[in-house]
Amino acid sequence: MKTYELHIKNMVCERCVIYVMQVLQQLNSPPQKVELGRVIFTSPCDTILPTLEKTA
Repeated sequence: MKTYELHIKNMVCERCVIYVMQVLQQLNSPPQKVELGRVIFTSPCDTILPTLEKTA
């Protein structure tokens, strides 16, 4: 299975990971994995990026 990675700056603690997971779940874009500084998806990030840019 191919994975897609999104890099996020300024994630410094576990609260950041929890918040990013919550936001992505609210946007119906559940990630495969969230770590400090990166999010891994199973679907292409191209479909998720426009939605994230609108909410930022």
